[in-house]
Amino acid sequence: MFKSILLVLVAAIVLAAPLRAGALVCGKDLDGDGKATGQGETAQCSGDDGSLCPIDAVACTFATSEPTCPDGGTMVPERDRCEAAVSYWICPLTGSRYTSVESCANECSPTECYPGCSTGYAWNGTVCAVNPQCVSGSYDPSTNRCVDPARYVCPYGEAISCKSGGGAMRCSALVCFDPAASGNEITEQNDNSMPQDDGERDEGGNCLGTVYIFSGRGMECRTSGHSTGWKNCCLSGEAPLADDVGSATSLSSTVSTISNVYHMGQIAYYGNMIVSGAAVDISSFTPAVQTGLTAVAQSGSIMEGLMTYAQATFLNPTTLAIAAAIYLIQELLFSGSCNQEDVETAMLESSGMCHYLTTYCKKRWPLVGCVQEAKVFCCFNSKLARIVHEQGRPQLSTFAPAWSYGHSSGNCRGFTPSEFQMLDFSKMDLSEYLGDIKTKAQSTIQNTVTDKIQQYYRNTRP
Repeated sequence: MFKSILLVLVAAIVLAAPLRAGALVCGKDLDGDGKATGQGETAQCSGDDGSLCPIDAVACTFATSEPTCPDGGTMVPERDRCEAAVSYWICPLTGSRYTSVESCANECSPTECYPGCSTGYAWNGTVCAVNPQCVSGSYDPSTNRCVDPARYVCPYGEAISCKSGGGAMRCSALVCFDPAASGNEITEQNDNSMPQDDGERDEGGNCLGTVYIFSGRGMECRTSGHSTGWKNCCLSGEAPLADDVGSATSLSSTVSTISNVYHMGQIAYYGNMIVSGAAVDISSFTPAVQTGLTAVAQSGSIMEGLMTYAQATFLNPTTLAIAAAIYLIQELLFSGSCNQEDVETAMLESSGMCHYLTTYCKKRWPLVGCVQEAKVFCCFNSKLARIVHEQGRPQLSTFAPAWSYGHSSGNCRGFTPSEFQMLDFSKMDLSEYLGDIKTKAQSTIQNTVTDKIQQYYRNTRP
């Protein structure tokens, strides 16, 4: 059943139409929140030439103008005609013209005189009149305007051109541009690095550099926005990673939940490619990831790959809630919008291993503003590490402010041995952590946690 669902999701990704290369885009803050990250606030431009922004596009109208009248008359809209006063009177007997009907009658009696109209007008039995004149187009009685079907105008102003598309002429006040052009799309990156166990060592294998305890990593996931196709890649759900005290070794960087989640993300991402038929060279991955990807290739199941990886690497395979992990992967990675780091961050944050730092603008467009935001976290290898940081940092002056966040990075480093030694665990509330472990008495767990932390400190102290 899972494989069938997976194949459907993969097909949906493959068949989804990508943004064509060089396509123009546009955007507008419609809800007044100062950014254009909401659905419908950014779009690919359309029209026959691809330069019409569909966000606020309106139908163009035929060009109109005021009708004119021949000299000597005025427009009378209610009668849809130009009218002028009688210019002279004519005697039918002689053809002579008179300036008034009285003078004409005196000379022409008993024949009745008739009125004469100025050039361009004709007597209609009541008044000198003529149809309205149009420089272009024809007169429309319903609007009392001259309408030219050969010319279009934009309701936003004649300075904005009308564009054809879909058999109609439309226009928009928003400017379309190519985000790939130099300087048009500004992308800000968060520093997601973390200390690595790669420093110099002495002959006994002891680290000669700075040792950090409970080190974290700056991580981020993108919220709903243009880059994610308005998919919230920070989706939370049931915790896919369970936390326990484990051994003293598991508290160190030798067994890293963050690294494991990164490898799980690789299996999900590249496993998806394998299932969809793409060629993937797995030789460049770690042996454990290769094992997982091989399982995917043989079974056609991402689930099988993750389970194989968990069995090969996790000290306790039950710490991976496979159903929750698959849920997040399906909802995020398989949506075609979220990337591997989005999935990793969502898994760690859903498991209670991350401390929220801030939300920042990851991508912005000129004349539009922010079109994609991202949430930034400090994520740790366990929920215990996160709790110790949240309650331990305020005790230390070296972490002031406790979670300093600069333009592109947060302070996610671990404790030095001397800092760790100064922490007062009696002032820490571990109830959140203890509540997750229901197989032991709380007093036993409290002692175990304290013992493991002290043991780890003794093992790492220079």
